[in-house]
Amino acid sequence: MRIGIQAVPEEDEHKFEFDLLDPTKIIPEEEVPVQWVGKIVLNRLPTDFFAEVEQVAFCTQNVVPGIDFSDDPLLQGRNFSYLDTQLSRLGSVNFNQIPVRRTQQHSRSVNNQASSFEASACNCSSQSFFSFCC
Repeated sequence: MRIGIQAVPEEDEHKFEFDLLDPTKIIPEEEVPVQWVGKIVLNRLPTDFFAEVEQVAFCTQNVVPGIDFSDDPLLQGRNFSYLDTQLSRLGSVNFNQIPVRRTQQHSRSVNNQASSFEASACNCSSQSFFSFCC
């Protein structure tokens, strides 16, 4: 499945005859063409449904550095409420350390100290500088 975005420069926001942030409107592709930015590959089914699906906890506040939020009222509401939802659903402020949520590239301290879920994670590889594991 391909992923595309419709990007409008901020200075062109008010040049349309409708509000770009109105969730009931669809931006015509003739006026703002879709820019294809990638694809989603679903190449396997989850082996542990709870660990790989229920604990994913998507959050609209997680963005790449350099990207800012729009003034979209729906997005602002989600930014406000998703964190609270995740805290109550996953039961901890450390939900970013759940194995399915944490980053794939670990930057651990030399003395291998970790806490919570990360303490039990072994990030050893054959090219590892250290021959020991946590």
